Amino acid sequence: MINDLLTGDKFKDYAKTLGRKPAIIVGTIRNKTSEHIDADNYVKKLELAIYNSGIAELVESDAFRDKVRQERAQQQDFSDPATVSQWVRK
Repeated sequence: MINDLLTGDKFKDYAKTLGRKPAIIVGTIRNKTSEHIDADNYVKKLELAIYNSGIAELVESDAFRDKVRQERAQQQDFSDPATVSQWVRK
């Protein structure tokens, strides 16, 4: 599945049209089978394959991005208004 993603013709065409490396965010993966498969382990393997491929940029997980957003919001709240750079919360 990972190999198919990175070597597929649609992915290559999209990257060519974009004119730069695409950025990929790996979302939540749910195991809907009766087999015990550690979804977190699979996500990490997928992220590592994307990172090592050099074909695309890997965007951090949503949990990590949420932590960064919270930290930036706190920095805004506790900064001196005269020296703070403006940041738009999304």
